[in-house]
Amino acid sequence: MRVWNGSYDAPAIGVGVALSYLSFGAQTVSRPIASTAVNLGAKGTIDCPAYAEFSWTTPATSGHYCLQAQLSWGDDANPGNNLGQKNVNI
Repeated sequence: MRVWNGSYDAPAIGVGVALSYLSFGAQTVSRPIASTAVNLGAKGTIDCPAYAEFSWTTPATSGHYCLQAQLSWGDDANPGNNLGQKNVNI
């Protein structure tokens, strides 16, 4: 997965990246897949974006799922924009 830094001023070293999925429907529960950390350069540098890689096994039941990536970094000026998602059919 590609991870971007919105700051031109500073890199973000050790950004936490947590991957999870939700099944389609009401009252869904986020199911963790894996987590890792990336070193992310300032916007516009060669180290931005950074790439986080995960191995995971697709759910046994076919259907519509939402993959979510949550970023965490202690010095983030805007922590409200750190959730990304992709809808997939399995």
